[in-house]
Amino acid sequence: MSEQDSPQVIPIWVDTPTVLEDCCRHLSAQPSIGVDTESNSLFVYHERTCLIQISTSKKDYLIDPLSIPDITPLHQIFVNPSIEKVFHAAEYDILCTKRDFHFEFVSIFDTMLACRILGWKDLSLSAQLTSQFGIIMDKHFQKANWGLRPLSEEQKTYAILDSHYLLPLRDRLKEALFKAGLLELAAEDFSHMASIQPPVPHEKDECANINGKGKLSPDQYSILEALCHFREQQAQERDVPPFKVLTSSVLLELAKDSPDSLKDLAKIEGMSESVVHRYGVELLNVIEEGKNHHSKFPSAKPKPDAAYLHRLELLKQWRKAEASSLSVESDVVLPRELMDAIAKDDPQSLQRLDVIMKEYPWRFQRSGESILANLRGRNSNEN
Repeated sequence: MSEQDSPQVIPIWVDTPTVLEDCCRHLSAQPSIGVDTESNSLFVYHERTCLIQISTSKKDYLIDPLSIPDITPLHQIFVNPSIEKVFHAAEYDILCTKRDFHFEFVSIFDTMLACRILGWKDLSLSAQLTSQFGIIMDKHFQKANWGLRPLSEEQKTYAILDSHYLLPLRDRLKEALFKAGLLELAAEDFSHMASIQPPVPHEKDECANINGKGKLSPDQYSILEALCHFREQQAQERDVPPFKVLTSSVLLELAKDSPDSLKDLAKIEGMSESVVHRYGVELLNVIEEGKNHHSKFPSAKPKPDAAYLHRLELLKQWRKAEASSLSVESDVVLPRELMDAIAKDDPQSLQRLDVIMKEYPWRFQRSGESILANLRGRNSNEN
């Protein structure tokens, strides 16, 4: 198939309970549906799901949760095991809709995860649509504010293409997984993906995503905490993401250098003239407050036990060899969190290993004895 621009797809706009009811009636009779969502995380402090795209083999829908007071009728579609829900990179969509609407999901197929299991290199949807169908996606609205209304017709067309081709892409991937003998492994990972849950709300660690904070001194960390708190306050007041107030790299440099004048503040890389003008005096006060406030410096993680590290290394070598034989990435054979759990527990029987791998039954059936033999080999060598 020769390459072609994205074709015009005219979706059905769903913005009333009546149209949603008609939509769900059609969806409930489908064996598979393609699903995608759009959020406004780049533009607001508290992001929300602003659009839900659903495609069947015959119809395409754009569902507007900002206009419909109650979209719970969709829940019965998403929990129906007879309807396969096809996503590309399902994690974010699932987490957002669970957070915002308390949806749950069963019977999903993640085309990005399938590509990864097959060892395909470029995992983006646009790359797959080009390679599989010769479709060149327009990325013009990739960073659009989906919380604004009305959406243009161009935005609607752009949005629906993210779900329109998911069903034919699933068909090709499912066939490839079957031929590679990886269909059951993929089904296991799809089930695991469907069960993920958004984090339980708790007191926010405002410095959580600052790379490099572990290299700060205790005094510098106190300044960083004060700066992060200031950024969160400003972001909430302006209803923007924190990075649009000050980037994390700027906060880290401010904590390291602790400038005490507007002139020194302006020398910090990333501190534009407008930012200095808007926040300069307040930032100097915050830095001074941070110097006088001694926060609890995060303690270093204890050094892992040597026996655990040895077991972990044995498992890494085992999964590397397995991955090579299957021509897949290592963590497809044994996900990192599962490998870590096995290394920590050090199971001495298949029954115990089965308990650890309860969410990965296919991997246990295929590789449980091999994993245990690998660990027993370590035990015999030690003895």
